[in-house]
Amino acid sequence: EMTIAFQLTNNVDDRENDLLQVDQLGNAQDLEFDQLRRNDGINIETTLQLDYVHPINDAIKLETGIKGVLRRIETDYDVLDRETNSIIRDPFQTNVFNYDQDVYAGYASFNIKLGKDYGMVAGLRYEYTDISGEYDLENDPFQNDYENFLPSII
Repeated sequence: EMTIAFQLTNNVDDRENDLLQVDQLGNAQDLEFDQLRRNDGINIETTLQLDYVHPINDAIKLETGIKGVLRRIETDYDVLDRETNSIIRDPFQTNVFNYDQDVYAGYASFNIKLGKDYGMVAGLRYEYTDISGEYDLENDPFQNDYENFLPSII
């Protein structure tokens, strides 16, 4: 038995935040501000999976598969002028952040019947994750990758 699955998800998350900070005691006028912030985000996730089950005999089944999940996230945030609704280019408050996360996995397990009422599943899963991100206005990207081996017995 072979199963193939594909999923594409697209999420748009556009937000505006209205910030008003006042000094109610009147001592620190320079800390008061009134600001409108915009944060527009796009999140695209693609998943592809292939599973295969092969009966070796009446008591043992081999189950194996691979899966990939690719995430692409872009967040554009800035400050808006309240009167003109135009973007204020402040390098400390305006930027675009791009984030990628890729997860690749493969697994194999044996499903074994132990008599009429019992059974056992023993297997191993391998995962590799690659993460990267960068800001458009900064030249300091980051990247991290790691792998995991996950044995299991049930």
